[in-house]
Amino acid sequence: MEDAHSTLSATFHLTHACNLRCGYCYTGEKFNLGMSAEVADRGVDFAIAEARKSGAGHLEVVFFGGEPLLRMDLIRRVCDRTTERAASLEVSFKTSTNGLLLDEPTLMDLAARQVYIAVSVDGDPETQDAQRPDAAGQGTSARLAPALDRLLAYNPCANVTCVCPPEGAGRLDHSVRWLFERGFAYVTVAFAWNAPWTAEDLDV
Repeated sequence: MEDAHSTLSATFHLTHACNLRCGYCYTGEKFNLGMSAEVADRGVDFAIAEARKSGAGHLEVVFFGGEPLLRMDLIRRVCDRTTERAASLEVSFKTSTNGLLLDEPTLMDLAARQVYIAVSVDGDPETQDAQRPDAAGQGTSARLAPALDRLLAYNPCANVTCVCPPEGAGRLDHSVRWLFERGFAYVTVAFAWNAPWTAEDLDV
């Protein structure tokens, strides 16, 4: 018997590739290795079968990376296959992205499939550029700005994750204030857990 209040969550790790080189990233060196279409299909079927077996009424599908928007082909494929095969299961989709690839067609593709989009931004342009450079070591805040405008116009309740490494501890209040003033009403602070935190950093 299905329990409408019970959720099974399945995360699809689509790719290890990323267009950023954040110094605090815990997934290690970036390389172009990712999920195949066959594995994605099998993952969908497995997740649906497990949700039914456990009696869950809701299947949550989460897309993760690397940068998941590098594999929009798989996001579309997984969403469409899940929706087609879920039958009585309630289904929802989520993705976390650094936002750089969130152009208008991509946003519309995600919106058509009702994918909830959370974006990872570390704060004001100075903080973002220092902590989240691209693969060439260049800042990303200027390129990110139009994508943030598009996302907030589409969903004013979009969540933003602000990562704080030890060197950013003294700017965390400024970063959160900047994100709030930028238009994000929901800000999640994530400490870079694998960074070399000291007692002094934690005091800050």
